[in-house]
Amino acid sequence: QNETLKMNLAQNQDQLREVSDSVRDLKAKLKEAEDALKPFEQLIAIIRVYQDLPDSVKKTLRNILSDNFEDFIVCGTDLSRIRNFAETIRVYTTKKEFDLAEKMGKILKYFITIYEEMNDKAKELKVKPGESFDDEKHIHCEGKNRVKVTRVLASGLMLKGEVCLKALVV
Repeated sequence: QNETLKMNLAQNQDQLREVSDSVRDLKAKLKEAEDALKPFEQLIAIIRVYQDLPDSVKKTLRNILSDNFEDFIVCGTDLSRIRNFAETIRVYTTKKEFDLAEKMGKILKYFITIYEEMNDKAKELKVKPGESFDDEKHIHCEGKNRVKVTRVLASGLMLKGEVCLKALVV
């Protein structure tokens, strides 16, 4: 009986090792799948930001952006569309619609990220509140206080080490 129990224990331990190995392999595959989906999660979040924009804004953007998933991504590969989109955001800042401009700035930041990945000479012009205002890097969208950046509405873009697209700031 003792021998039978030892044999059963050994078999159970082997089965436990096999199950543990299988679980480990499945966890690794799940991690790979999650990593592969991360860029799509970000894209889906950005498309939701776009979809939540007022219809009047989406109508204004119809020549730049598209409701079509693939065409939407293409905007991030085309510098002229990125610039046109940034200019549209700037127009909304002249109307003092800063919350709307900031939402559109999230979309612009995503497009800049895509452009960076495609062009090794491109880099996001990152700006943080509290930085000193710089006419070379920023477009100030409100008021006369041009000493410090208090709010970043949209990132800018550097190309070949030079400012290609100024950041929109308050």
